[in-house]
Amino acid sequence: MIEDAFVAALEEVPDLVVRAGEPAARHTTLRLGGPIDLWLLAETEAAAGEAARLASAADVPLRPWSAAPDWVLDGGLGGAWMALGGAARGMTRDGLMVDVGTEVGASVFACWAEAEGLAGVEALAGRAGTVASAWRAGHVAPVAVRALRGSVFSWAKQASANRVATSLRLALRPMVGLGDYAEARQARRGEAEGLPGRLMKDSEHVTAARAIAEAGLCGVRLRQLRVGEREPNALVHLGGGSSADHRLLVKMIKDRVKTVSGVELEVERRPVGRS
Repeated sequence: MIEDAFVAALEEVPDLVVRAGEPAARHTTLRLGGPIDLWLLAETEAAAGEAARLASAADVPLRPWSAAPDWVLDGGLGGAWMALGGAARGMTRDGLMVDVGTEVGASVFACWAEAEGLAGVEALAGRAGTVASAWRAGHVAPVAVRALRGSVFSWAKQASANRVATSLRLALRPMVGLGDYAEARQARRGEAEGLPGRLMKDSEHVTAARAIAEAGLCGVRLRQLRVGEREPNALVHLGGGSSADHRLLVKMIKDRVKTVSGVELEVERRPVGRS
């Protein structure tokens, strides 16, 4: 249980947004989830460090929102979670060495690197999510990470992806070919991995998108959720949907695909939180 005195102390920290009962749906990839016990947004490293100090003093685990799940159950999430705002944005270059904020969009960073004539992050071209999510998935290998240790941010050669981190330092190389980034973007269109709202895993013999399309489910709506029309393996949220709606939609897809083609699809993501 989070004490009122701890919340009151956090509310006194400059550049720190404090919200009790914040809907997880506002911040998850699938826009699903109930209330978070305590949600924080730090706009500066100083604010994040002070929040970590107060959490440690109150014996409250403080988890980084960048390591949060794609969707949360309707009962919400327990504990305290901290997201980073301006403290984890921006890109700077010193020769071939680049510092990039963990909350910068992965595809945005790839576009910037391409414009700068730098190679080495083609894997991020056209990819959904942030630089932090790409780092957690192993698509970038930083030479150093600026992360929170105790209540102080510092650079380290290695840092766990579940730490509160504001920046990654990457050693890139001069770009030689002009088509690498374009090819990477093209490869992620349609059925490729990396799309937001991805519903089902690809099977051994057919992609989930094709199996769903062949089952006639493109654009099918269930309450406030809809199967994608152009990308059948993506979820379109029309606003106000719930995790319960998601479960029903997934069950309908699995049953229909199995009936039509005999393919048994598996869910791409698993929820966390209170049911």
